[in-house]
Amino acid sequence: MNKTTPSFILNGSPQEFVLAVILTTVLGIAIASYLYFGRPNTDTGIHSLGGLSFLNAWRFFTTRHDFLRESFHRTNQRPFEFSLFQLNARKLFFHEKSLNLNKGYAILLGGGPKLADINVNNQGSDEEALFPLLLSDIEKITRTWGPEGTIDPFTEVYKLVFQVTVRMATCRELADDPAEVSQLFDLYSTLEKSSTAAALLLPWFPSPARKAKTKATAELFKKLCSYVEVRRNATVPSNDAIDVLLAQFILAEGVSTNTIVGFVLSTIFAGVVNSGMSVGWALIYLGMNAVWKAKATAEVRALLSRHGTSPSDPLHKQFASIPVSAWDEEMPVADAVIRETLRLAMSGLAIRRNLENDIALGGHTVARGDFLTYWVSEIHFDPSVYPDPFSFDPGRYDVGREEDKRVPLAYLGWGAGRHVCAGMRLAKLEMKLVTALFLAGFEYEPVDGKGQPLTAVPQIDRNDIQRVRGDIVLNLVGDNDAA
Repeated sequence: MNKTTPSFILNGSPQEFVLAVILTTVLGIAIASYLYFGRPNTDTGIHSLGGLSFLNAWRFFTTRHDFLRESFHRTNQRPFEFSLFQLNARKLFFHEKSLNLNKGYAILLGGGPKLADINVNNQGSDEEALFPLLLSDIEKITRTWGPEGTIDPFTEVYKLVFQVTVRMATCRELADDPAEVSQLFDLYSTLEKSSTAAALLLPWFPSPARKAKTKATAELFKKLCSYVEVRRNATVPSNDAIDVLLAQFILAEGVSTNTIVGFVLSTIFAGVVNSGMSVGWALIYLGMNAVWKAKATAEVRALLSRHGTSPSDPLHKQFASIPVSAWDEEMPVADAVIRETLRLAMSGLAIRRNLENDIALGGHTVARGDFLTYWVSEIHFDPSVYPDPFSFDPGRYDVGREEDKRVPLAYLGWGAGRHVCAGMRLAKLEMKLVTALFLAGFEYEPVDGKGQPLTAVPQIDRNDIQRVRGDIVLNLVGDNDAA
């Protein structure tokens, strides 16, 4: 300890004294953490990283990607407390029934409200009837951008995806009210930002983040409860999502408004966080790759040519005439672009918690109650599976190459095993709609914060997928000829 510390404590200002007390307390907690939690786990045989477990945990919550990458190399690829396993463990991780997804994310990442075990694909609102409304929402928002100027893909596109998700997951009374949707967006943003390291490591401490999360969650439930009650008391039912949920649950005893609200909250939370970021990155990757941007744009134009109405109609009305089956089956380029974007941009952590019996894994033991994480980057950026793994190349999935099938469980963008994304089809549809209208409606290029064209593809901050290393915006340089 620095020799000037005693005088700092005794002779400094009241603010310095308080700071010293805080630092001393933190140091005491760290030492206690080392003494109590930092012992090697001889019962399970899993390697201990050593050092101060409290500090290891802090790094896991704040710079997760860097922490795992460094630990992976430091332990010579041996499993450690947050393990990085190979194929056999990948199979167990994604197929073992004892490993619970919801409990893992809720505690370790402070995930959104609990998602009931409901099949989203079978309970959404009527897709064909919803299409014109979704496309109208997209058209209204993109119109506010103007034909020229700049937009931040991680704010403007994110808000656009939020509106589309609210439309698909709630009801018209809410989705048609821009002020209400804006308030809902602000509450969700508060909820995301409040999942800080301090709030997760010290859940009992009444930190500002903890208080903000509690308040935002309460307001979200209150707001959505009011809309569920509006639809419950409506004299004429609709085909909106909340009405469909009410009809599904009407025969289930004990199902309350809170159950439906919890489902809606979780659907929006999961959909917006993943789809919003993915669409933003897809537009950036396409903007930096002229060949694939041309292929994707040509595919959109061909779709309009086959199914669209008169070219003189507004663009969103032309798209509204395209059947859902065509979006699902006639867009192989978009499918490949989405697949590659998820491989590159969504390679974070998969998390489970063992809720049942101890599990044997490669000579180690995952005890009941333990958390198990899998670092998706380990397979998604493996050059023996995906050559030049950090480059954007949707052709990897073409017949004859099929790099994602070289080894089992080589692609985890939509989950795998027992936990494949329940809303995968709707998420793909949402991403295709937004990307297609953007490509058909705008000509654009990614530029830096000073308006200069980018010379290299921007890098994701893999410690936080909602951040990009450096400034980047999309420069809209005019209406696309397809519009």
